[in-house]
Amino acid sequence: MNTTFSVTGGSGPVDVTFSALLNMTQFLFTDPGGVFAKNETSYQLSIDGQTLLFMDLANQIGCLAATQIGGDLSGCQSTF
Repeated sequence: MNTTFSVTGGSGPVDVTFSALLNMTQFLFTDPGGVFAKNETSYQLSIDGQTLLFMDLANQIGCLAATQIGGDLSGCQSTF
């Protein structure tokens, strides 16, 4: 996703706060023939090469296991 925005009406430096609400679910399952399973979800917001928001969630399980992580991931914010 790429987009642009501009802040108008201010004079001098203007604080801008970025935040993100991410709704996601990760599910892993292995049966008796499975050795392991792993997955990873990541999110990054960068402007002009500067990372403003970042989230990385990794999971791994062994044989005969299951796990699920989900919900809303929020609270990531940065002032640019």
